Amino acid sequence: MVAGIVIGWIILSILAGVLTKNKGRGFAIGFFLSLLLSPVIGLIAGAVMKTGEEKKSENIEAEFAYKLEKFSYEDGNGYMVIRTSDGQKLQWRTLPVSDGLESIPVSGESHHMKDLQKKCFEPGEEIQLIPEPNNPHSKTAVGVWDREKKYQVGYIPKEEEERIFKKISDGWLKKCIVMWEIYEGGKRVSLRLLLIGQNADIELS
Repeated sequence: MVAGIVIGWIILSILAGVLTKNKGRGFAIGFFLSLLLSPVIGLIAGAVMKTGEEKKSENIEAEFAYKLEKFSYEDGNGYMVIRTSDGQKLQWRTLPVSDGLESIPVSGESHHMKDLQKKCFEPGEEIQLIPEPNNPHSKTAVGVWDREKKYQVGYIPKEEEERIFKKISDGWLKKCIVMWEIYEGGKRVSLRLLLIGQNADIELS
């Protein structure tokens, strides 16, 4: 009987070691914990122990104050900003500008409908905002281009251009991406951009 208990103890300790090894923590920790204390303790510890990938995922999320999640509606789709501390979904109207996040629509897309359909203007794609100080219509005009600067789909709206022009000139802008796209009749007809400042603490894929 004693021999059976010992053999069972060792077998369960081995199982605990295999469990902790599969969690990326090594065989020895589960095996010796079970062998010296109890296989039950070792098995429970192995079961609740997080894998390296799970801990990495938690650490990444904890490092950022905000993250992006995909959303879709009837007339469009794109991304919504999520505050990681409480999971609050922030629409473009409620983005924290003081934290380096703001959303701006694009103006004049109707003149660039063909280029607007290109893959480089899908939600999540990086956008280049190009100041045009020599523009004959406005010295603070800001053009909206794809990442490679091959295709232009419009401008920053007139009422926002001077402020955005200054932010870009001051080095505030770290990155700009397509946040949202609107569809009509199966075609992309409008874009909304997410401007990300140097101080923004947001996870980007």
